[in-house]
Amino acid sequence: MTITTTRRLAATICALAIGIVAAGCGGSSTAEKTVTVAPTTPTTVATTPTAPVTTPTTPTAPTDTTADAPFPNAAEIELLTHVPPATAADCGRTRDAARARDAVTSVRCDTATHRVYYEQFAGADDMRTAYQAYLDVNDIERGEGQTCDEGAPAEGVWDGPENRVTCFTDSAGAWVVWNATDLNLVAVAIDADGKLQRVFDWWKSPDSGPTP
Repeated sequence: MTITTTRRLAATICALAIGIVAAGCGGSSTAEKTVTVAPTTPTTVATTPTAPVTTPTTPTAPTDTTADAPFPNAAEIELLTHVPPATAADCGRTRDAARARDAVTSVRCDTATHRVYYEQFAGADDMRTAYQAYLDVNDIERGEGQTCDEGAPAEGVWDGPENRVTCFTDSAGAWVVWNATDLNLVAVAIDADGKLQRVFDWWKSPDSGPTP
């Protein structure tokens, strides 16, 4: 299947400056002082040694500084420059449980009708593996079907032979998954009401991106 869709991608420039300071607790050192007293008479005073006093401390649980860090961080700012403004208006950090295993950065954006994830990968191989995983889990062959306009599942190319898109439905709703090889991105749009045509029409619009 070849999906030929003319898409005008809106350019987004995010002029944000975020300062992130990571504070850590290192080990502490105690300087031992030695005090020498010179007696006026050669008198030896015997003292009874006392046991050192140790104050027990209660260990604290480690803090997940990544989850609590302000959004967006520097990597997320860069990723959001590839999200069209209409979609980027309501975005946040993707929970660890929802992001792709090898994604280095992931954001979730919510529209009026569906949610969409944009995920950045370190290289083309990781990006292709992530896209292929959606096909494998849903038993979709490359080139399967005609077009998502005619129903799911379907899989084909868009905007060149390396950029691919697939659509399918399951108990979670109607899905459109696509990649952008020049950016090492995979994006996933999910319509929880299962309306495939609605989410595919959105994907064909300039609001889906990604923008260069």
